[in-house]
Amino acid sequence: MEALQLDTLAIHWSDALDAAENSLAEVSRSRRAFQLSATELHDRLTGLRLERGAAELDLELLARTAHIELHQHVRRRTGSAGISGLSP
Repeated sequence: MEALQLDTLAIHWSDALDAAENSLAEVSRSRRAFQLSATELHDRLTGLRLERGAAELDLELLARTAHIELHQHVRRRTGSAGISGLSP
């Protein structure tokens, strides 16, 4: 495993999680039409945040194990849509 491969993995993982979170933001705007409660949307958002944290920890562990530096992280990118009305 090289640093570039690990950073690329982090970017792809982050992009996937951002896309899922953006999809939830879109659903939240029409949640009544989708028949989803605010609680269900909040639970799904919480699950994504937990998954993002676990992915970050996994990548950090992999970097330490491979003795390489992790430059990219699985943090939410600025400009990604948030979900209004749902507490973090």
